[in-house]
Amino acid sequence: MADTGDTADTGMAAMEATRVLEVMEVITVAEAMVALVEDTAGDLAAIANHMAVCRMTANTSSRLSANEGVRGKDTLF
Repeated sequence: MADTGDTADTGMAAMEATRVLEVMEVITVAEAMVALVEDTAGDLAAIANHMAVCRMTANTSSRLSANEGVRGKDTLF
């Protein structure tokens, strides 16, 4: 088979294809890391929300207990 001079082009194309695959691998890893961060952020938001509800419930309970037995002050509203 005669050499057409395309050997250098083939080598460059192979190197470029390898580089593209490496970049795609980096992107895939980065996407996986972002997904973990998003999950963690969602978990932290849920925890903060739960804590706020607990705080409001505790405050409401304390106010109701403080007003227990006081005429006209048995509710918050």
